[in-house]
Amino acid sequence: MKFLFQQRSGFSTLKSRRGSICFRNAALVLLILLSHPGPGFGLSSVNVPLDSWVYPALEKLSAMGYINNAIWGMKPFSRIEVGRLLVEAKSGQESSEGDEEVHAFAKGLLERLLEEFERETRYIEFSQNELLKSRLKPLGEPRIRYGFVERRPRNLSVFSPKGARLYATEGTPLWVGEEGVVLDGKNNLILDFGAQANLFGLFSFYYHPVLLANFETFSGEGDEVSFLNHSGHAKFNIGRLEIMAGRESLKWGQGDHGTLVLSGNAPPLDMIQISSSSPFKLPWYFGYLGLIKASLFLTEMEDSRVIGHPLFLGMRVCIRPHPVIEIGAARTIMFGGKGVPHVSVGDFFQILGGENLEGGEDNSNHLAGVDIRLTIPFLRNTELYGELYGEDEAGGLPSRNSLLAGLYIPRITAGGRLDLRVEVVRTHLQYAIHHLYQSGYTYNGLLLGHPAGPNTLSIFGRTTFYLFKDIRLGFDFEYEERKPCRDEPGVDETIFRQRIDFQYAPSWWMDLSAGLGFERAENFEHTQGDVRNNWIAHISYRFRF
Repeated sequence: MKFLFQQRSGFSTLKSRRGSICFRNAALVLLILLSHPGPGFGLSSVNVPLDSWVYPALEKLSAMGYINNAIWGMKPFSRIEVGRLLVEAKSGQESSEGDEEVHAFAKGLLERLLEEFERETRYIEFSQNELLKSRLKPLGEPRIRYGFVERRPRNLSVFSPKGARLYATEGTPLWVGEEGVVLDGKNNLILDFGAQANLFGLFSFYYHPVLLANFETFSGEGDEVSFLNHSGHAKFNIGRLEIMAGRESLKWGQGDHGTLVLSGNAPPLDMIQISSSSPFKLPWYFGYLGLIKASLFLTEMEDSRVIGHPLFLGMRVCIRPHPVIEIGAARTIMFGGKGVPHVSVGDFFQILGGENLEGGEDNSNHLAGVDIRLTIPFLRNTELYGELYGEDEAGGLPSRNSLLAGLYIPRITAGGRLDLRVEVVRTHLQYAIHHLYQSGYTYNGLLLGHPAGPNTLSIFGRTTFYLFKDIRLGFDFEYEERKPCRDEPGVDETIFRQRIDFQYAPSWWMDLSAGLGFERAENFEHTQGDVRNNWIAHISYRFRF
């Protein structure tokens, strides 16, 4: 058996000034926050992991009409932000009138959330000073998982005679949103936990290691055990402003199964991030913009790329001018690196403003666009959402666009126990591909954006049924049609996936989940007549202190 210690390190250009104006707003808003910290929830708190049960539970409470002030397009949420939303939900539930079945189901979810976030909700409601005391939680949420996967990941690399390249792998088939944790053998055992600490209410710390054991035959031959410093961060708060340094995954956009700009598909990035800890309103007439949340981060990517150690910058602004609408804009830029001209401080601010560096053409790689979420109250708070992100510029706007469109019906039944989600994604043939940064829009070989990859049509549907507040069944279906990129040989690859999962969570301090999935790929990796069937099965037990 082999034991490894792994320390994970860490588009064409938008040249128009007009096209970059909306993306400068992130830096502008953060400067306003820094100069006017004002009152707000200044308690520093760690982030809630992207795969937490908390997010779908909060979406359910929103569907009941108890939460109207969330910014869904920027995840993860901090624990203090979840506390803010729970105080709003608690107030909304106490003052609402209507269907008793709705209230009974929502009450069960809310009680479970309030148990886990009691400390944060007490601070927001009563400003109890005891929450500013230092606190250490050395072993939070230990979890053990077993996963069986029959086949290896598919290769998503693209080699175009015109010079554009993408070096990427699928990750684990049927294993979406695992933030770069790849199952590399038929039998896989995963142990992880999250340690956290708080110092005087101003500093917070989080550490999430993962022990991953891959067993091909249990014979010791070819087996591998890896220790991953998977994620972790330190935070410092100044009023509404939150400064974070560490290794973290971001999910920017409205999609649930995946997002076009940052999806949580790749491993967490080593970054410095400045953001607003909770949504806020600007002073004066700018208050008509409604709630705003903004973020800016910078990271250096890995060395094992065609151009090693490029810098990667991300900016995002979300606004909620009305409880039924949320609008987001984001931009990511890859620049610098080995063999690329040195980026000075002045160059950095030029790139931050959306301009290409002088002295070279296409010497940075940009992805930019907008997304929107619309809630329809008279249809039981059904949501329509979409994302439009481009790899090039035409007339001051992104072009070579990829599109995501989604529909979420949170209450097929009046009580809200049954829901339905449908997402359609169409990626451009240039999505995640670049002629200079030929490793593409990836980190450690996994796509930073939507896992479907370039030149793909994906149709995804999921329904979830809550038998009780603590028992949930889910079923999803996905169809993908992957076309060869231009000038590549091969035929269309079609993929059919079905998954079923079960979760039992009798209390906030423990949950048990299991799932089974099947995939059939025809013309596998664009090879005529090659058919691949694949199975995955997994079971997980999590315990919370």
